[in-house]
Amino acid sequence: MAPVSQVALIPNVLTVNNQLPVKSLQEFVAHVQAKKEPVNYGSAGAGSASHLSGALFNSMAKGDMQHVAYKGGAPANTDLIGGQIQAVFSPLVEVLPFIEGGKLRALAVTTKTRAQRLPNVPAVGEALPGFEVALWNGVFAPAGTPPAVVDKLAAALQKVLQDAGVRKTLADQGSVPVGNTPAAFKTIVAQEIDNWGKLVKLSGATAD
Repeated sequence: MAPVSQVALIPNVLTVNNQLPVKSLQEFVAHVQAKKEPVNYGSAGAGSASHLSGALFNSMAKGDMQHVAYKGGAPANTDLIGGQIQAVFSPLVEVLPFIEGGKLRALAVTTKTRAQRLPNVPAVGEALPGFEVALWNGVFAPAGTPPAVVDKLAAALQKVLQDAGVRKTLADQGSVPVGNTPAAFKTIVAQEIDNWGKLVKLSGATAD
C-alpha cells in the first residue's frame, strides 16, 4: 500500500469499575503494585490495542494484572460495568457515553498528553514516565499509485481536516485531527511497525 495521510490520533482510556476502591491513576498504580487483590483487565482480543496497552501498563507498574481476552470491546466493557473484571483500556470514542453517564470511572489516557475531551483525566505517563500508546487511522492507496495522485489525495485530505465541522466531530469523539504529507506518514508507519512489534512481544500475543 502507498501511505497517503494520517487522519487522526485516538487515545485509549483506562476505565475501571465503579466499585473498585481507587479514585485516581496514582491509586490504581499503587493498587496494582500491591498485588493484594486480583486485577483482571479485559480487552477486545489478544493482540488488540487494548491488550497491548494493558500489558505495557502492567510491565511498567511491575504489577500482576491478568489479561482477559474478549471477542470485541463491547462485551469487555459490558463485563467491566457488571464487575466481572476490574479494568479495560478502551478507545475513548467507545466508552465516552459510559464515562459521561457515570457507569465507568476514567483514570487515565494512554497518549503522551491529556485528551482535550477529558482535560481533567491525566495521561498514564504522568505516573509511569515514558508510557505512551496512541491509536491512529489513516488513508492508504494501492501500491503503485502514481505519486502525483497520492499527493493530490493527501492535499484533499488536509483540506477536509481543516473543516470546522470535521474537526468538531473528531473532537467530540476525543480524536485529534492530523493530516500530513505522504512522506511524513510513511515515516510514521515505519516507526509504528517497530513500536507495535515491541508491544506484541511484550504482551506474548501470537497470531493463533
